[in-house]
Amino acid sequence: MSNVITDVIAPPLLYPNTNFRDGIEDTFTVGPGQLPNGQYPLYVSCEDHSTGFGNLILRASYDGGQTWSAPIQVNDNVNANIDAVQLNLTAAADGTVVVAFYVRRLTCRAAGTPEALGAGLALDAVNSLYSGSLPPYGAPNYCINSSLQLYNPKLRPIGHNIRISLHTWDPQLNSLKTDGINGVRGFIGDTMATSRAASSTSRPR
Repeated sequence: MSNVITDVIAPPLLYPNTNFRDGIEDTFTVGPGQLPNGQYPLYVSCEDHSTGFGNLILRASYDGGQTWSAPIQVNDNVNANIDAVQLNLTAAADGTVVVAFYVRRLTCRAAGTPEALGAGLALDAVNSLYSGSLPPYGAPNYCINSSLQLYNPKLRPIGHNIRISLHTWDPQLNSLKTDGINGVRGFIGDTMATSRAASSTSRPR
């Protein structure tokens, strides 16, 4: 078996502006359909911080890992200066490849909006890791949404990234601290998960 990819840079332990730590740097799944050569499709996705921001890379092998397809960037944000992190990869029963991830492509909501109120942004008033003004109304590369991208078994994209969280949320609020209550490193969960039962005919819009 050959190396899947060798030219990526691992992300930092903590991402800029906020205190949440990185939890999942790579993910792997096997496609459900056996190929004519007797192998099953293999899919690997990983984080890459070579641009100074988090991007997600996806590759496939159809010969048991002897060779791998050219890398595909999963997150399709136009603004390159944002982080996509903590990905999860699965293949649905119909062969659809699903990559779910967190992404900071949307700014925190503006002051006075119902979404900013619902997210509790007014409570985020102390953050030594952020050089901007607080609360972080309108802050870029700060608040988080959950997204996913679908592909056919040959990794042809099915549409674009889909936002699947109803609201943009602030990772600074109510986050667990891995080093104890007075620690710096936050924890937003390492279990971004998808269901193999998902299919391209019943995907969220």
